[in-house]
Amino acid sequence: MKLVSVIIPCYLDSHTLGRAIESVNSQTYPNIEIIVVNDCSPESEQIEACLSQYPQVRYFRNPINVGLAATRNNGLAMARGEIVALLDADDEYIAEKISLQVEALEPNTVVTCGLVYKYPNGRLEVRSRPSCLIESATELQYKNTLNGAGLMASKSLLLQHGGYDPTLRSCEDFDLWFRLLSSGIRVRDIGVPLYIYYHNPSGLSKNFRNISKWEIEVIERYAVRMGAEWCSTPKYASVIAVWLLRHLMRSELINDEELRRQVIRKIPLLDAFPFFQFCFRLITFSRVLSLPALLIRWQSGPRSCTN
Repeated sequence: MKLVSVIIPCYLDSHTLGRAIESVNSQTYPNIEIIVVNDCSPESEQIEACLSQYPQVRYFRNPINVGLAATRNNGLAMARGEIVALLDADDEYIAEKISLQVEALEPNTVVTCGLVYKYPNGRLEVRSRPSCLIESATELQYKNTLNGAGLMASKSLLLQHGGYDPTLRSCEDFDLWFRLLSSGIRVRDIGVPLYIYYHNPSGLSKNFRNISKWEIEVIERYAVRMGAEWCSTPKYASVIAVWLLRHLMRSELINDEELRRQVIRKIPLLDAFPFFQFCFRLITFSRVLSLPALLIRWQSGPRSCTN
C-alpha cells in the first residue's frame, strides 16, 4: 500500500491546525504521513505547541514568509510518499477522502474531489458532480471548476511539471491545472464531496481584489503559452472579456472601487479587438452591473461573487 504524504501549509491557523490533523488521522486509508509547513508565522509558538500533541507529524518552518505556493513546494520536497495530497490548515478531510482518491489515481492523471462548504453559522453547502475526466485546458478557459485544495497526485509528476509557481501569491492551483492539462496530464474529478472548506470571511480566498488580480495574471500567462496566433483570435478576446466581466461584477457586489479600477487597467488587453473593447467599456462606465449586483446581494449576500 503506497505511502500518501499529506501536506498542510500553516500561517495564521494555529487554532484550527489540530482539527485538520485529526481529520487526517481519521482517514480510512492506513498508510499516511503528515507534513506541516509553517510559513514563518507570527503564531509559530502556538503552531509548535499544537504539534507537540502530534509527535508523528513532520514539521518544517520557512525561514521567511514565502507564500502558499512556495510553502506547498517545500512540503512537496519533504514528502517521502509516492503520492501527495493537500490540506489547508483551516479545513478538514472527510474520512474516506484518501482511500477514494487513491482508487481513482491513474498514470498521467491527477485527482480532485467535490467540496462541503461550512459557514460560521453552521450552514453546509455541498458542491458535487458526477465523476468526470478533464483532458484539455480549454475546459477551464472561462471558469475554474476544479477544487485545487483537494488535489492528489504522484509526487514525481508534480515535480516533473515544476510544482506550484512561487511567483503567484494566489490562484497557484488554477495555474497548476492549466500547466498540467496543457502538458497532456488529465484531471479526474471524482465529484464526491470529500473536502470540508470552512468559509472564512477574512481568509485569502475571500480577498476578492487579490483573487481577481491573480486570476487575470494566470489567464495572461496561459495566453502567452498558447502563443501569438491564439492571442489574435476572437476566442482569446472572449476569454479575457469573460474574466474581466466577472471581476467587474465582483467589484459591484462588494462595492470595491479599487477592484473596479484594477479591472479598468486591464482593458488594454482587448486593444486588438475594438468591438469587444467598446462593449466592455460601455458596460464598465455605464455601471449596468450595479443593479444585478444589488439583487444578488439582497438574495444571497457577497459570497455569491465567487460564482
